[in-house]
Amino acid sequence: MFREAAMTAVAVTGVGILLHALIARRPGRKAAVERPRMGLFVGLVRAAAALVVFVCMLGLGISGLYARLVLDAAVSGYWLIVHVAFGGAFVASMAVFAVAWAWDHRDPPHLWGREVAFWLMVIAAIPMVLAVLLNMFPVFGTPWQGLLLNVHRYSALVCAICGVVWGYLTIRRVKA
Repeated sequence: MFREAAMTAVAVTGVGILLHALIARRPGRKAAVERPRMGLFVGLVRAAAALVVFVCMLGLGISGLYARLVLDAAVSGYWLIVHVAFGGAFVASMAVFAVAWAWDHRDPPHLWGREVAFWLMVIAAIPMVLAVLLNMFPVFGTPWQGLLLNVHRYSALVCAICGVVWGYLTIRRVKA
């Protein structure tokens, strides 16, 4: 079930981004948005946090989805070690990322899609991390551990899709 849902979500997101890129290129549309001025240090922290979150999400996506989507097997072995290593870095960098970028997403009416994608990405990261942490303790039985694993999978899918949409809309805002 997850395999089909993930492939569908990735395909729909790709088509949506492609359609948006084609439609938004029409002449006469105002695409550029004025960015607020910030200090050099804040800009570097924001850029570093976004880059680290991107690299971690890429590593987590490759290590987590390769086994599930390509091999149709559980994540194990070296892929699991890589996944867990990227997971720890993702948690730390996502906290810095959420704090550093939150001010930009407080209520800009003209960028509501970017704002929604950002907050959904941050909110989806919470059950994704909590499900894995709760699964590490011998509190839940086997059926509940399977449920927690599914919560982790679907939350990660939502977080990744929202991250891709947020990244695309952020790049469009800066480049246009």
